[in-house]
Amino acid sequence: MTSSTATTAVSSTRGPTERRPRAWKQAKKPRPPHLRARWKAAQAALKVANAEPRKNSGPGAQKRYLDTVPAALGDAVREKLISENWTDGVAIPKYHRPDPLVWTDERVARWRETGRKPGPVMVGAPEQTGEFLDAAVEHPLYVMWHLMVFCAPRRGEAAGLPWAGVDMTKGRANIVEQLVSDASYYVWEDTPKSRSGRRTVTLDSATFALMTAWRDVQKAQRTEWEGKHCAASLSLAAGLSMKAIQALLGRASYSLTADTYTSLMPQFEKEAADAPVALVPRKGADPATDNSTEAGEPSQAGEPKALYLVQPDASEDGKSCNQDVS
Repeated sequence: MTSSTATTAVSSTRGPTERRPRAWKQAKKPRPPHLRARWKAAQAALKVANAEPRKNSGPGAQKRYLDTVPAALGDAVREKLISENWTDGVAIPKYHRPDPLVWTDERVARWRETGRKPGPVMVGAPEQTGEFLDAAVEHPLYVMWHLMVFCAPRRGEAAGLPWAGVDMTKGRANIVEQLVSDASYYVWEDTPKSRSGRRTVTLDSATFALMTAWRDVQKAQRTEWEGKHCAASLSLAAGLSMKAIQALLGRASYSLTADTYTSLMPQFEKEAADAPVALVPRKGADPATDNSTEAGEPSQAGEPKALYLVQPDASEDGKSCNQDVS
């Protein structure tokens, strides 16, 4: 997420590289051997997992596929793109929507003992929900979790909720978009899952107060970031090397400094555009002088410079003729 997102300060949809454990990189040097062993074991486990075939889809996913694919193939048959609808004879097990179960003390104990959830859909009791929120109150994503607990947006809807979709006057959140990702952790914006998913949610007083405070926090964070960004850009304009700017910002990565914390000023674009022209020598032009229209004729203050097109062999006597195009 960026700072424009209403409920998050850091991305909750990080890529596979960012999801790796940080203990190894943050450990003091020389790094302990047991950390190296754990890091190598994690890499080996990931390689094995990636090599395994994907698991078969469950009855719920199969029903969703069968609700969608036949219609698309039917359209293709009518348009004579294919000869038959291959899903006409497909039969799948009857799907029963799972009933939610409450996390009772007995079910919690059994889950801790076996590691298996009692059911696919589990619901926390009010006491357990309160314990979770109390434990997560210092976490950067606490506001998002509070919003999800009491206002029931889906994870992608909460993660992708922009401030433009929140009415801080009436205390309402307009759910009109969400963030989704694929198996490669590629994230993009999309509409809610259904038309009924586009809705307006009224914020309770506690969530509204949290959102108000969080907006002020993000404004302060954005101001601090813009100040560092401006300092880096001005340092670049003043001629400081990228290495010096890296040290100024206290960044460990040179590429991060170059790619993220500096932006080209307009004069750099002009200099880049003029550089090829200055490289080519021309008759009657002094490349070191930028205030002349022709050799020896400085322009008057405020006068536009005259530009000339050189047209070889354009005149009747075979000599070049210059045409003023200013």
